[in-house]
Amino acid sequence: PIVSNPAPPMEKAAMALSVVLVAALVLALGERLVSLPYAFAFLFPWILARAGLRGLYLAVATVAMVLVVGTGLGIGPFIAQPPGSGMLSLWLFLAVVGSVSLTGGGLIGERDHALHHQRRLLAELDHRVKNTLATIIALAERSADHATDLEDFRARVIGRVRAIARTHESLARSNWAPMRVGDVVRMTLAPFASVGSDHLLADGDAATLAASKVGPLTVVLHELATNAAKYGAWSRQGGRVAVAWARTGDATLRLSWRESGGPPPTAGRVPGYGLRLIEGTVGHELAGEAQLDFRGDGLVCTLHIPVG
Repeated sequence: PIVSNPAPPMEKAAMALSVVLVAALVLALGERLVSLPYAFAFLFPWILARAGLRGLYLAVATVAMVLVVGTGLGIGPFIAQPPGSGMLSLWLFLAVVGSVSLTGGGLIGERDHALHHQRRLLAELDHRVKNTLATIIALAERSADHATDLEDFRARVIGRVRAIARTHESLARSNWAPMRVGDVVRMTLAPFASVGSDHLLADGDAATLAASKVGPLTVVLHELATNAAKYGAWSRQGGRVAVAWARTGDATLRLSWRESGGPPPTAGRVPGYGLRLIEGTVGHELAGEAQLDFRGDGLVCTLHIPVG
């Protein structure tokens, strides 16, 4: 166990000296004060809290050795009784001291383990919050650069931040466990359900992604959906998007986004920020590859994402 506030060398020396002094008093005066051995009970909690289990075990072993040797030499608190009773009292005392020490050590160990786990969780939370804030700031800056007016900027930022917020809420409920790709798709595209009941076809296997990759995939799917609603299949009545995913044999997730029924892509069209964000997010944050193909019947985007 990790001692949360370890004792300095001078304090450890004071502990050792205290054990020696109390042991000497027990041997010298114990025959007249048979309850004197229990004075060690005032030292052991101090040693346990400041020197940890190793220091406590050393102190208990020292006390046991001193009392056993003293009893064998005919001095100490346990010779006032008949030989058999005296030895029995000695071993009972050592058993009580050992049991209490082990119990206290276990409690301290659990406390230290809980503190260590708490520090690790706080560090992980700090890392995730910083990453999330950095992502939001970058999205806000880019949205401002490409927004046509204040209302357009507001819609861009709020939509992207809400997508990230839904992702974090879902991950928090699952204790940041790996998430099914199908759940990520349904969660991210749910706000676009007003387009129509048959506007989306989603199908795939039971592939999962690590929690660290769910957020970036959410951003990618949200950008694809926003692009479809503004310029692609969902901008026209009857337009449809088919999303399919499967884990391939080389531990890679292949996810395809295929639009149909929308307006044909403009010849020579330059991809906007949203589509460049998709390529950058997949390449940098997901360590994968995004292939964008503007076909006559709509955009086809294929993602290749390592699942490891």
